[in-house]
Amino acid sequence: MFQTNLAVLRTHYEALAQVLEAENPLSLPSIFVSESSLNGAPTLTVEGQLIHSARNPLREAKRLVEGELKAAGSSEGAIVLLGFGLGYAAEAVLELESGRRLIIVEKRPAILRKALETRDLRYVFTSGKTIVVLGGHDGGILAALEAVQKVHAVIRNQTLIKLDAAWYTAVDQHIELWRNKDAVNMATLRRFGKRWVRNLGANLEAIRDFPGVNSLFDQFNFPVLLLAAGPSLDELRPYLDACRERCLVIAVDTAARFLQTAKIPADFIVSVDPQFWNLRHLDPLRTGDGGTCLIAEAATQPAALRLCRRT
Repeated sequence: MFQTNLAVLRTHYEALAQVLEAENPLSLPSIFVSESSLNGAPTLTVEGQLIHSARNPLREAKRLVEGELKAAGSSEGAIVLLGFGLGYAAEAVLELESGRRLIIVEKRPAILRKALETRDLRYVFTSGKTIVVLGGHDGGILAALEAVQKVHAVIRNQTLIKLDAAWYTAVDQHIELWRNKDAVNMATLRRFGKRWVRNLGANLEAIRDFPGVNSLFDQFNFPVLLLAAGPSLDELRPYLDACRERCLVIAVDTAARFLQTAKIPADFIVSVDPQFWNLRHLDPLRTGDGGTCLIAEAATQPAALRLCRRT
């Protein structure tokens, strides 16, 4: 069965096939398959935890998917499956919502390999609608979300999620942030839209006269140290002198004061915030030696463009 499924993966998901083929099936004592009591369909146990129904895993998966899809309503977007197991929920999604993309997220390659050893899952991987995020950094989900743009529903295998709670929680947070980004963007537009227009109007001469950032493209053939505000700046402080010798230093405006107190001049400070109070982050430019260049978004505060000799 594994070789049958693997042949499909080699055609459609070559990199995934290589990962699963390298997974040693003899090193999986905590993952095993047994038959369900009602119809003999295989069910899965991982680290002593039953992942699917011991009685009827097919019916369980279909009910789970139907419930989540009903709760999601009629919105557009893909369906995300957190925890693959033996693939019952993935099959139910493709059966019930054949027109939607499916993102399969599974922390453990060993579980996906066991599924491919156990069941014929060729349909899941030949539908043309499936994206697989397998283990690795929890941020891997972002590339999949970029491909589908919108999320309709998230279906969770709660048992698998509990086994790797920290990893799946981080993935879930990425998904929620992605789902809310349109609302956040609209709220930002409502809050700052008029300010952007006023600033753009006041900055027309600067937009005309100042060089664009594209003039800096491909001008520096060495590493960049990009700094933004956050607690990790304190951890970096002992190494700043050495970094300054080796790197181009670019600071988001909120990190400019930190560099000033550390007596490390920035090569560039970047400012994109249109609000008046953001000018206070640029105070180091008032007292600097003039060596720093300001990179400013066209709708930044007009006064920001008068702070720096090089803009």
